[in-house]
Amino acid sequence: MKLYEFEGKLLYHEAGIPIPKGEVIENLNQISNIDKPVAIKAQTLAGKRGKAGAIKFAATKQEAKKYAEQMLNKVILNETVKKVLIEEKLEIAEEYYLGIIFSQEERSPVFLLSKFGGIDIEDVAQKDIIKHTINMLKGFTEDEAKQMLKKAGIKLPELPAIMTKLYHAFTSNDMKMCEINPLILTKDNKLVAADAVVVLDDSSQFRWKHQFPERVGIGREKTELEKAANAIDKDDYRGVAGKTFIELDGDIGMLSIGGGASMACIDALISYGGKPANFTEFSGNPSAEKVEKLTRVVLAKPHLNGLWIVGVTANFTRIDITFQGIANALKDIKPKFPIVVRRGGPYEKEGFAILRQTAKECNLDLSIYDDTTPMTLSGKIIVDKVNEYKNKIKKLKK
Repeated sequence: MKLYEFEGKLLYHEAGIPIPKGEVIENLNQISNIDKPVAIKAQTLAGKRGKAGAIKFAATKQEAKKYAEQMLNKVILNETVKKVLIEEKLEIAEEYYLGIIFSQEERSPVFLLSKFGGIDIEDVAQKDIIKHTINMLKGFTEDEAKQMLKKAGIKLPELPAIMTKLYHAFTSNDMKMCEINPLILTKDNKLVAADAVVVLDDSSQFRWKHQFPERVGIGREKTELEKAANAIDKDDYRGVAGKTFIELDGDIGMLSIGGGASMACIDALISYGGKPANFTEFSGNPSAEKVEKLTRVVLAKPHLNGLWIVGVTANFTRIDITFQGIANALKDIKPKFPIVVRRGGPYEKEGFAILRQTAKECNLDLSIYDDTTPMTLSGKIIVDKVNEYKNKIKKLKK
């Protein structure tokens, strides 16, 4: 989970890292009196806020209100801004970059340090970024920090303590990565974290100290359907169903199988003019109960005009068991719109028979294709069927 700046700063503050004094507002009436210059910062999960005009500076409360009004409930960097951080403006003498990322190559955290903070770290020359692989069994010491400072050509006696505190924040909060960019040396010689980028490890959520509101990576909090889908896996270890679920604004529900295939299929659907209502996938031989729950979540989306059940040829996932879960939901909901199935794998004949029997009993518009039909072609079939269905509905309303 990626955190908003104010959430990341909370973790930094708890670790003893100085942050600017400030407040988070959700409406203009929450702005306190201002007696010194402040920074007004839209809280978005995307970076490059300064370049997008999402960070302003004000000297008075009236000016702060004006800028906050320009941000609150406005779409900035593809996200509707719900919160604005107003904090003291720092008098900058120098800017540095600190970061820790868990490296999959090193299989350890790697500390990054540069004396060129305040700009995109990607734009800094590699020779100016000092990297240090941390031995997690020994931790990160001030002596190691001092060695990094020496290589970077930085002479700040207070910085090693900040660096060890950042590592403490990293480990004690199960972070996958964190950044302070910039870490500001103020004109009165204080080190302050002016920004915070933090990504937490979702697999450790059960022991997080703070349970931040759930969100998706596209910059918004989770919808009720997304929460319901994610909850399916929590108490059932058998396979995966609903762990990944993103609600979209289309009208074709998707029950796809396998992450990579699902991405390819959603691209195919869009290329044929279809609009997906969601992205999700199930795999790993989940139980019928879990697949039924996921089917109910997908079909709970209002204004659907079609359902596409699509997946690769399974190696060990039982087609009959997973399709029994889908059939259980279809028997109850009885959707009128077309349903297209493309699947293959163990017990596919039995699985197809279950769906065909369900379609017969419930008078469903169901079409089934095995793995001799390309997945992407079945995308065209569902789009054509959905268009026919919508035209039919339109004529009936006239």
